[in-house]
Amino acid sequence: MSSTVAAAARGNGAGGGTKQRPSPPSALKVIPVLSAIGGLAIHILAVRLAPKNQLNVLFGCTVSQLATGIKLSDAWPGWLRGVGASTDPKHRSALKVLLVLLAFFRDMLSSQLGKGILWLLATASMPLILHIVIESGKAGRHWLLGPLNIIIVSSIGQVFCLGGATSIVSVASHAYARYAQIVSANDRLNASKKVDDQDEASRVTLDDVVHPLPSEGFVKANIAALLSGLVIVTIALSIHVDTQKYPQAWAASNIAFQFFPIFFIPLLLPPLAAATKKAAPHKPGSVVTPRLSSAEIYKQVAFITVPLWWYGLVLSAGPVFSKLANAGRGIDSLGGIVNSVLFLRKHGWQLAFTVAFPLSHGEWLLFWDLVGILIALTSVVWVDQAADDWADALFNNRVVGYRRPHEKRFLLEDLIIGLPSALILGPGFAGARYFQRREHLAERVRLMQ
Repeated sequence: MSSTVAAAARGNGAGGGTKQRPSPPSALKVIPVLSAIGGLAIHILAVRLAPKNQLNVLFGCTVSQLATGIKLSDAWPGWLRGVGASTDPKHRSALKVLLVLLAFFRDMLSSQLGKGILWLLATASMPLILHIVIESGKAGRHWLLGPLNIIIVSSIGQVFCLGGATSIVSVASHAYARYAQIVSANDRLNASKKVDDQDEASRVTLDDVVHPLPSEGFVKANIAALLSGLVIVTIALSIHVDTQKYPQAWAASNIAFQFFPIFFIPLLLPPLAAATKKAAPHKPGSVVTPRLSSAEIYKQVAFITVPLWWYGLVLSAGPVFSKLANAGRGIDSLGGIVNSVLFLRKHGWQLAFTVAFPLSHGEWLLFWDLVGILIALTSVVWVDQAADDWADALFNNRVVGYRRPHEKRFLLEDLIIGLPSALILGPGFAGARYFQRREHLAERVRLMQ
């Protein structure tokens, strides 16, 4: 990666040489590809290779059987219960998918472990969902980062796994948007008339080259947080509304969760839609209020995720220890670890998760979904690292006031600095604080020109 960045700097430095569109560093191309491969693997593992594939069983049921299993009362429309339903195959297929998802979630959340892992998944995904929503409302953002991004990603995630969808779509769109921002600014620098270096650089502002873009105002940032928070509310209701005592209330909350992508439709409409033009840069010496509304939202979310993460851990701990004890007894009965491995090689690894460490399909899916979210979060951080390296090589000494907002760190440093907080306070806390810090550092560069 360093050689690619250096070559780009030599070919595009101020003061001469052939002006060509720079090639991005290898990492900026490789990371999204690896993340997408990971996302696809998450989907295959979670949905298709589960030890006990409950989805196949549910899809074998009729619409009426599914509605009865969910305990939908006569208060619900007949078409939703399979009574007098449309004969249109597309309508019945869509209805069946919805009822299968409801039945699957009902069974998944019938166990304490399922509830615990879903809370862990929710808290880990909070900063990533919020980041996508906040970026969609910023003036001058790339069209790939618009509100349709979160609507499409969350819609795919409902049937594909959110961790898989974000690892494939969100990471790739983030990487391409970073690439497009850098290339666009570099092209403008190269195309401008070269009276001298100062005149050339003055045509590109810090808003064009510093990432992330300036935060929107207090109202838009808080509405983005509210819409993201509604998703967590529907998850909390799905987890904690008793399916036996209040089956209708649970069905209503889970239907709301299944359709949560529509919560983000208001982002497409004025005045929430992103402005088409960036605000004019402030004049040197003028009094400017830092644009940190997004940073404050990230800070609040970071601290909200901590108790929720620990609550999920507490819910999960008891069942996990019980299953580990059961697995230990199974290993002892087979004569030790070596004999157990040989036994599983002979009879299939699925046996480990059906007998020794039994997991329902729902619990299995949630675990891999959580892994997918962690892959997506980590990939976004690494994409930013690669893009920052590239931007620093291209724009340092060419754009007035430019300097790298986020200091360069190596993988070992990230592990030392970030891993403890991620393990103790949760990946939701670590992710939100990362996005908060980037907002602060980018605004500081813009204000110190």
